[in-house]
Amino acid sequence: MLSFRHAWKSSRGARLLARWKSTAASTTPKTAIVMMNMGGPSKPSDTKSFLSRLFNDNDIIEMGGGTFQKLMANFIVKMRTPKVEKQYEQIGGSPIRKWTESQGEALEKELDRISPESAPHKAYTCFRYAHPLTEEALTQMKVGGR
Repeated sequence: MLSFRHAWKSSRGARLLARWKSTAASTTPKTAIVMMNMGGPSKPSDTKSFLSRLFNDNDIIEMGGGTFQKLMANFIVKMRTPKVEKQYEQIGGSPIRKWTESQGEALEKELDRISPESAPHKAYTCFRYAHPLTEEALTQMKVGGR
């Protein structure tokens, strides 16, 4: 099991956040909450891209990255997608996004209540292997966040 710190450190998210901080520093300070998780396909048709990102990640399956990693990941994705897609069809897609966004909204309200000096608070959901990806959430924070 990957720790959050390991997942964040090994992702491009840390570099993007540093870049975002440097460009956002000149604007009025805002309080953002990043709700990060591995994610899951919101709809069954997203299963293949989810599995592809997952199995191409050298932190999940350590095969040294590169061509061998890509070949093995593609093989695993090809073999697993039909079965996993059917499982997601049975449950209507992964509920992880719905629950993460719900938790983020509750957290915003509670932080606004107990910490009005740093309000407003805005939660951004991002996933490592499904949409919204970390890069998408950081762009949303930079462009349209509160």
